[in-house]
Amino acid sequence: MQTKASTSCRWSRWPAIALATLIGTASPLVHASDAELVPDGPAVTLRVLMSIDPLDPPIEHDPCGTVGSMVAYTGENVRWCYRITNNTDVPLTRHTLESDRAGTILSDFPFTLVPGASAFITRVEPITESVQETATWRASTPDTPDDYSDDSTGTLTVRSGIEVVVTASMDPVAPPPGYDECGTQNAIEATPGRTVRWCYTVRNVSSIPRTRHTVVTSQNGTVIEDFPFTLVPGASAFLTQTQVMDASALTEVATWTAFRTGPEHLSTATATGRVLAVGDAIFMSGFE
Repeated sequence: MQTKASTSCRWSRWPAIALATLIGTASPLVHASDAELVPDGPAVTLRVLMSIDPLDPPIEHDPCGTVGSMVAYTGENVRWCYRITNNTDVPLTRHTLESDRAGTILSDFPFTLVPGASAFITRVEPITESVQETATWRASTPDTPDDYSDDSTGTLTVRSGIEVVVTASMDPVAPPPGYDECGTQNAIEATPGRTVRWCYTVRNVSSIPRTRHTVVTSQNGTVIEDFPFTLVPGASAFLTQTQVMDASALTEVATWTAFRTGPEHLSTATATGRVLAVGDAIFMSGFE
């Protein structure tokens, strides 16, 4: 049975920070000389790790991730974890943690990290762009004195939480009532005078639902604005607009913005579709 002893502290810049000692399966604690340590290795080892929090995490949710490099989607809540291991044979009782992005997380914090043990502290932030974070953890024992430090870097690649595709089709000459078919081709050829139907398809590739939607296009302006619709993770939805084809080629550029309440959950994606008049020289010469 795994045992976990913990203490906690608060830091005004982030909602909550918890410090926990990971004891492992051994009881009593494994002394550093008995642990699986590399001879002449680092006195302390820091790892910057990451994970994605659920949308509504349970109370006291405070896991430490397992990867130092990952992909997240705009609007997701990323939990940064700073995990320190004491590889020495002495307890380390004072701790300072600095981050090049978050500033000072711990400053001479009193906590006894026994030989062979690990501890971690976390913070959570809604992510909007790709980042790389380097942190330095300094652990010491003033009485000895023993003073050690290590640094580590985590890399987060952020992609849009939605994907959007613009396709086009030509309506039947006499479409039935309620006709609203979504085409499958990004570029088509159409006869001047016929009705072209643009279709805008969005897919939620993130882990959080998107509940408000705005679509703005180059041909049709604002199609919807702050439209209430819950697009759950993994789901797709589409809407269409029609336009009468003339003798010139049409290019439609659409930007779909999907979000939850608050800008921290916003994702945007842009796509392009094209309709060319029958006989258009560009199309006939091999436009794809």
